[in-house]
Amino acid sequence: MPEPTGKSERRPAGKALTTRRLLELFTDPADMVGSLRSQADPWLNIWGPCLLFPQAIGGLCFIGRPEGLVVVAGLVVMLLTVGYIHRHAPLSRLIEIGQAWWLLTVPWLFRQALSQDTVSVFSVWLWYVTVTMIASLVMDAYGFHLYLTTGNRTYRKDK
Repeated sequence: MPEPTGKSERRPAGKALTTRRLLELFTDPADMVGSLRSQADPWLNIWGPCLLFPQAIGGLCFIGRPEGLVVVAGLVVMLLTVGYIHRHAPLSRLIEIGQAWWLLTVPWLFRQALSQDTVSVFSVWLWYVTVTMIASLVMDAYGFHLYLTTGNRTYRKDK
């Protein structure tokens, strides 16, 4: 059996999804996070956890509510998307595309946050998620702009 080269390996058309590839759906995002932590600008090591951990923890705590379910589903879709992109284009700014899901959900989350009559753990979490996702989308739009217009195509630190 040949040694893995680290490059993307495409499966022939019609070949069944292997157990290894199925597991890679979950390991690809972890590989991307590891690469970002070691090779990208340090601010991403702060921003990433501040963005994702409260979303994940709150989303799981409030999964019985539509907002929690939407946030958890969005995180799963986003992580699978960015992991796949990272596998084929390591540290590419194309991972910004993985946040596109939030373009659909942030207006609804914002409306849901506005409709909260009382301050509660849920309403604080909902506002936190909404505001951080808006900030993230602005940064993602800028990063995607850099990718398209300036040739700045990766998150690698300047050397």
